[in-house]
Amino acid sequence: QYLDAGEAKITEPAATPSTLAINPRMYSLFLKFDVPVTAQGRLGVFLKAGMNYYDTEYARTGSFLALPKSDDGIDTAVGGGFSWRGWSRLSAILEWENFNDPVVGNGDVTFTSIGVLFHF
Repeated sequence: QYLDAGEAKITEPAATPSTLAINPRMYSLFLKFDVPVTAQGRLGVFLKAGMNYYDTEYARTGSFLALPKSDDGIDTAVGGGFSWRGWSRLSAILEWENFNDPVVGNGDVTFTSIGVLFHF
């Protein structure tokens, strides 16, 4: 499973006259393991593990000057969830994903989402 999380922009004003803007980009590749819970396979549980490539840029002033201008690397990503195949070509999913360290200071990113999968 491939995930392109795109870009985000986080701006953190501080009490002192300083600012911090974080602009992370994330791309992930997962191996996904599905386990049917019911005999017909309509309800299932899945786990996934993979690698996350991140490229983060920082714009800062004042007390945030100790941060680097950018940071990139590869780290681990894990996830899991539940799926319900209510129709022949569609499944509803509830999913949780955790991406390790895409920002300085071990700031993990966690997603919880509800989605629809099309099977072809």
